Amino acid sequence: MNQWLNTFIHSNWDQYFFDTMAVGLIDFKSEDFSTITFKNKKILKEDHFFDLASLTKPLTMGAYDLKANLKDENLLSLLEHRSSLPPWGRLSHEGWKEQILSYEINPTETVYSDFGALRFMLEIEKKEGSSFIDLCSDFWNDELVFWKNLKTDVKCVPTGIRNGKTICGEVHDDNCFVINEFCTHAGLFSTPDALAKSLLNLNQKHGLIKKMSQHFKGSHSRFLKGWDTKSLEGQSLAGSKCSDKTFGHLGFTGNSMWIDCEKDLGFFMLSNQTFGAWTNRSNLNDLRRSLADEFWSKNFEKITL
Repeated sequence: MNQWLNTFIHSNWDQYFFDTMAVGLIDFKSEDFSTITFKNKKILKEDHFFDLASLTKPLTMGAYDLKANLKDENLLSLLEHRSSLPPWGRLSHEGWKEQILSYEINPTETVYSDFGALRFMLEIEKKEGSSFIDLCSDFWNDELVFWKNLKTDVKCVPTGIRNGKTICGEVHDDNCFVINEFCTHAGLFSTPDALAKSLLNLNQKHGLIKKMSQHFKGSHSRFLKGWDTKSLEGQSLAGSKCSDKTFGHLGFTGNSMWIDCEKDLGFFMLSNQTFGAWTNRSNLNDLRRSLADEFWSKNFEKITL
């Protein structure tokens, strides 16, 4: 892993569209982790917050289900992107809840949906009588927060341009920005260390790997209990060297996070791909696969660059 990273940073960095990238490795068995962050080919020693984008979904909805173990088919269809709600659309600050609640839930084939994630939150809040952030955040590290709760003095990684100004310290997702309150489809920010610590906390407190391993025993669609799963061999962004019991998620800003139940190992990559060219995903996805395969083949080699 260390030799691969060294070669990547010094030989291949310039072909990508981000200027900042972090890599994190997690050993759930020993409860150990290792992270490193690069900015323009140099190691960044100060803590920076990354926009986690859609990694927010499993860190909110997936985490809630670990405790609730939902059985209701409508709620599961929302959790697993099988609800038939529209994938996306423009929302307004005043009427977004009414719009999201207006759609009929009709369990069907997988259609990845931000609207479904928001509807899940609204349904659970109605069912539980509590704010969703209070129901899902007990494992979050202090430096994993919703973007509205970022402290003013922290350093954040820029992710693009909005209204002629650099997006830095504000969520990149437009709907989350317009809603301007807690969302389940996007909005979490984290330092690399805090993400690793939070995933370890989630496993310790709520049995993440044990419970997900049990869910893999039955048939499932692409999304399982709020998490993405390894897709067809050779095509998966989780790489080809992990087991079939591998789950995780992607984030639009250039993130990738995967956990292998059989290896008790996990890794993540965070970047600000949207800062350069958000429409170009080919190189980014090749990097996601290559980095994953390098990690799985090394079985947690601590980063020592």
